[in-house]
Amino acid sequence: MAGEAAGASTSIRVSTSFSVNPSSRESWETLTSPFLLGPLDLVPSYIPIAVVYVYARPANSDSELISFERLHLALQRLLNYYPHLSGRIQINPNDHTPEISRLGTGAELVAAQCSSPLSAFHSTSPSPSPSLSLLDLPRAANDLLPSFDSSPEGVCRKPLLTIQHTSFACGGVALGVRVRHCLCDAQEHLSLPPRYFPNALATRTTTLSSLADAPLSEIAKSIHDLLQSPPDVTEETLKWMAAQPDKDRIQDQFRYSEWSFMLSAWSKFDIYGGSRFEVKPILVAPPFTAISNLDGLGYLLPAAPGAEREKGAIELYLALSEPVWALLEENGGFRLEG
Repeated sequence: MAGEAAGASTSIRVSTSFSVNPSSRESWETLTSPFLLGPLDLVPSYIPIAVVYVYARPANSDSELISFERLHLALQRLLNYYPHLSGRIQINPNDHTPEISRLGTGAELVAAQCSSPLSAFHSTSPSPSPSLSLLDLPRAANDLLPSFDSSPEGVCRKPLLTIQHTSFACGGVALGVRVRHCLCDAQEHLSLPPRYFPNALATRTTTLSSLADAPLSEIAKSIHDLLQSPPDVTEETLKWMAAQPDKDRIQDQFRYSEWSFMLSAWSKFDIYGGSRFEVKPILVAPPFTAISNLDGLGYLLPAAPGAEREKGAIELYLALSEPVWALLEENGGFRLEG
């Protein structure tokens, strides 16, 4: 399911871009620079978490939905609480630790417009009522995200937080948010707990070659046991990471290949209630971008609110090579959309 290959062929026009700083200079001028990251912030890579939030203006409303000017002011105030997001990543030349320097350089806010209404992107799959799918949006929602430079130079030069505000002809709005994964995890990206922003994750990997022909129940138990990491093991790992004189020794041992399988579980986050503006979003999802469209990567997400959806329903967005999709389509118990 190639993320950038799907979606309606509607162009998005970017009209302007602003550098945004905290409204209070004191918020970043009182911070020590460089701003140091914690041990868990060394685990994720420098690629960003990218999420698109889509909001539909109510049919009985003529008022502007999530105005750009209001969003600009809100971002300035948000940065008062998280001023380190106004800086830039730098790599310490002595121990290769990523740090945040140049505080007050600014986050980025982009304004864009789409000449089509949101209804133009509703899924045409058989359904009693139309629904909006991530894969139906322009370039599978990639055009709703601000640009990103994944080069080593770009990682250190570009803003840590970027937001694209896209207005649709119907008055609907999409917010595309990118923030570096080395600064926060999905929970903080989606809910921004008060005064908390670092990563709270530790990834676990295993090789399942011995389970290739095992029953599904045995595979499920193996994965379940893997995730039950004892607190003392996690603590010892963190102490080892913090003590390393050369942080380049901290490497992700996961093999990103065509035989890998990765699941990122967002299904227990309140991604719809926790991202409300004038209205709740009708869709929240992470697009598969040029740097995250990996064979075997999947996201578990709570299903978008709707009359047809069962309470607690979960949707799976999954990137797999084409031959695998052909096999899944032959499986009557596997429901494909998009």
